[in-house]
Amino acid sequence: MNEKVGELIDKTQEKFNLNNYYLKQYQFFKEKNPRKETVFILNMEWFPNGSQSEGHGLNPPGTISIDVDFHTNELRNIGFVKGVNEIEAGLPESDDVEAAIKWVEKETGLKYGRQFQLAETVETRLTFLATTDDIPVFPAGLITLEFNEEGKLSLYAIDGNFPPADRIHAETFALTKAGTKDILKKQFQLLEVPIVDEEKWKKIYALASCFITNDGKQVLPYEAVETIDPAFVPLHEVLQWKKPIEKSFQKRDIDLSTEVTEEEAVAENKEQTKPLTSDDVEIAVKQTRDYLQSIQPEASGKWKITLIHREKAYLFAVLKPVKEETRIINRKLTIILDGQTFEPVNHVDNDLLLETFKHFEKASPAEITIEEAFEKLYRAIELTPVYVYDKESEQYKLCGKVDSELAIDAETGELLNMESLN
Repeated sequence: MNEKVGELIDKTQEKFNLNNYYLKQYQFFKEKNPRKETVFILNMEWFPNGSQSEGHGLNPPGTISIDVDFHTNELRNIGFVKGVNEIEAGLPESDDVEAAIKWVEKETGLKYGRQFQLAETVETRLTFLATTDDIPVFPAGLITLEFNEEGKLSLYAIDGNFPPADRIHAETFALTKAGTKDILKKQFQLLEVPIVDEEKWKKIYALASCFITNDGKQVLPYEAVETIDPAFVPLHEVLQWKKPIEKSFQKRDIDLSTEVTEEEAVAENKEQTKPLTSDDVEIAVKQTRDYLQSIQPEASGKWKITLIHREKAYLFAVLKPVKEETRIINRKLTIILDGQTFEPVNHVDNDLLLETFKHFEKASPAEITIEEAFEKLYRAIELTPVYVYDKESEQYKLCGKVDSELAIDAETGELLNMESLN
């Protein structure tokens, strides 16, 4: 065991008063932080003294799993198997929310009301969201505390983005629903959704959730800003070819595991995720086209690339049909490339999922116009301030989040709750 690893394990045992526990095993994982650097997480599993793994390798009740940032020592996660918490370490309890907030501040270095706020409180759970001066940020940061029947902590987890003040481009929110009505109309669309219980499709008018920049000049789709990864490139590239390709590709299994060796973690290699250059995108598009041609030689002009993004050691090229239907679940093909060589290695097709709905009854025709439906839904549209991460400036900029929990039945004009359609 490396000396630094041993020191962190000893500090963890002392911090949580784990004298009645022994370290069963530990391992390392890696992830990306908001600065696009590689972060190494030390996971430890502490068993109660005298206990052993149960059948099928299950951990015994009372086992404590702890995740710590290996280089900053920040607590990322602590969980108790079966909710059994028998340690005395000054952990928060369910009957004192104020004490829980102070404990979170101490563990994270974040300031309540400035960088996070309470979003939900129920008897067994507290949920906090990342904010800047009470305005949410996107992509979101989440802190969760769960408690057992005795009110003791059974889970603590922090995930996502909690931007520091120097990453916030502070502004006064200037958008209004009246001033953005023309933009909102353009986000309104006719869709078909599957009603599983009735085994049929239903046409609805619904609002496409998005963000409007505070100057009212730009609309940002969710998928364009839901990741801070710079290796995320939206496209609209139709894949076409004139003659057959005489090239075959060898499919292979892909490994999306985040586990790394102790040596890698100790080396402290915090390499940054690099943006995809125009040359990278050009090569990725060509390789994707060649691969598609090899598996669907008759499909020239039928598919378009809508997105290329990096995940772990791979690039994912997301393809959708050029002639998209109005159904909320459409055909999608994802071609996976090696992140270093750009060679295609595999693909994922959602055609089997769509088979589930092939016997569903067709939707009834729309009986009201999109203009009528929009006016019915207008009052239920929400426009709220949120700080959205901008990849180019690497700042969080103020936008208006456009959303609605309701939709309009295109046949009857009835207001529908979107959750009821799932």
